[in-house]
Amino acid sequence: MSNFSLSQEEVLRVQVETFFNALLSSEQPREYVSKNGPKKPSDRAMLVSKVLEVTIEKADILPPKEVLRAIEIAEAIIESYGPRELAKRDELLNNL
Repeated sequence: MSNFSLSQEEVLRVQVETFFNALLSSEQPREYVSKNGPKKPSDRAMLVSKVLEVTIEKADILPPKEVLRAIEIAEAIIESYGPRELAKRDELLNNL
């Protein structure tokens, strides 16, 4: 069996995908975020931007209800973490 290792970026991607999928299936995403989200502001900003990127990437393949839910989830994350993340969200949405 060959050695297999993931880059830090790939590990982050897997974590974001896992978090994204858990949020989509959560009944209470805000509570989920506050319990399971990162504590460091820079990590939270990274999570918000990555969740939005995943949402944008999946917009063509997810049912519209799921896309709306994913955007609501990103909003919940942003609201719970502050204005810096709002600016990042606006930047990402403007680049669509």
